[in-house]
Amino acid sequence: MEGLVRIEEKTTEAWLELELRDGANGNEVPSYKIEVRSDGCIHLRRYYNGGYDEPDYLHICDIDEVIELLQAVKEKAEEHFGKEWKR
Repeated sequence: MEGLVRIEEKTTEAWLELELRDGANGNEVPSYKIEVRSDGCIHLRRYYNGGYDEPDYLHICDIDEVIELLQAVKEKAEEHFGKEWKR
């Protein structure tokens, strides 16, 4: 994904830190911060309003399960609202 960058100074053998800088909050503030742990869990933070608002936060230890759930939600939403739902 374009804009997803590794934050070297915060990455260790047990921890990988990533940020998505896609311009949604301006170049200075990432729209996502993702901390990937060696135990398989991740911390996902979504920033809004230029980073001034409190971020949404998810602690996920089964990323495949969450991806499967979100794909199922998307499928149901498209069935209900049509294929052009939120594109």
